[in-house]
Amino acid sequence: DSDMPHLENLKKELAKFKVESEIRICSAHKQPGRLESVIAEYNKSTRPVMMVGCAGGTDALSGTASYSAKFPVVSCPPDGMNQTCLTNPPGSSNAFICKPANIGKFAAQMFATHSKEIHAALSASIVEKIVKLEQADAKLNGKTATGGTTGPEFVQVAADAKPLVVIAAGSDSDMPHLETLKKELAKF
Repeated sequence: DSDMPHLENLKKELAKFKVESEIRICSAHKQPGRLESVIAEYNKSTRPVMMVGCAGGTDALSGTASYSAKFPVVSCPPDGMNQTCLTNPPGSSNAFICKPANIGKFAAQMFATHSKEIHAALSASIVEKIVKLEQADAKLNGKTATGGTTGPEFVQVAADAKPLVVIAAGSDSDMPHLETLKKELAKF
């Protein structure tokens, strides 16, 4: 497949956070029935699942998958900023992340409460970045870096814990939009 280097890069970025991944090839345009069977297979999974849709050009894969999936679907097209990933019809819920490295971190954030190993890798990544920033600041200012920080402790989420979505806004002028988001979330 012509997208294989992008797919392998995604697999590598996920592995940095100890997130397992599988590469599946399935075209929404050429194999819609097969795509539905792949979605049905993962909908029955007993483990947490996230799908990364990697389709260039007209990305029907992510939008179609997100419509039927019981798990999150994130678009990360091999051709970069792809507008078709952002304009799916109502009922399609795929997110969009352009950079494979950010897919890795996003997946780790999703699964960190399910796995101590993933949690530890995510915490180490965050601490490493903070230490680098503090060292760069200290170098610019002729000071000594403070020495870093440790990540938060692992807290396993109970299997029956009710999910929470935090809707964050930068201003109260966003209230009409926030109220719409809250109303849409309440439907589920």
